[in-house]
Amino acid sequence: METKLKIQELWDYLGVCDDEVLIVGAHNAATDKDQFIIAEARGHGLHLTTSDNIIDAISDRPFQLIQQRDVYGRYVIPSVKRIIEDKKQDY
Repeated sequence: METKLKIQELWDYLGVCDDEVLIVGAHNAATDKDQFIIAEARGHGLHLTTSDNIIDAISDRPFQLIQQRDVYGRYVIPSVKRIIEDKKQDY
């Protein structure tokens, strides 16, 4: 549930349109591999699927991609707070 909540917060913060797809890099601890979470607006909420390959994740629809790595080089789902802090540090 935490993953879906983080993705929903990112969706809202980034202003992703309902006709777009949000692709977020994430680390799957169970398989110890990086993957991509694909979020699409469907009905009354977001529908999440995963893909091991970025090429498979990109569809013929417009998309936004967000990737962030931890100190070990694995993808992490960033929080909105972290994105805001990173933006402040960039200035």
